[in-house]
Amino acid sequence: MLGLPAAAGLRGLIPVWSTSSLGPSWRLNVRRFASKIYQFVPPPRGVITDHKIFLQRCGRGCGELADKFQSWEHLFIVTSEQMRDELAIPTRQRKWILGWRHHYVRGIDPKNIPIRTKKKKKK
Repeated sequence: MLGLPAAAGLRGLIPVWSTSSLGPSWRLNVRRFASKIYQFVPPPRGVITDHKIFLQRCGRGCGELADKFQSWEHLFIVTSEQMRDELAIPTRQRKWILGWRHHYVRGIDPKNIPIRTKKKKKK
């Protein structure tokens, strides 16, 4: 345990801490705390110069929601709960915006991906 030699005689006295012994509420609170501290706002790049163009490039009607966001920083700092409660953005568009926001932070520019339609089966 913990890399101590058996001759130390401390094997039974050293508590082994793990996050699982603290319960799921501890992990949830750490996750919430960490998300409040570090919120990265990437700079606009390439063709995307502001939040309105970003939302238009996302597609699926997100361009119509551009007036609900105050600025580029607001688009990347606002949480899903705030989008739902304060900005009244529908669930599908909210998830779509959050997904493209996640991709943009990692270097992938948004593009319009059309909704797939099911083909009718031939009888």
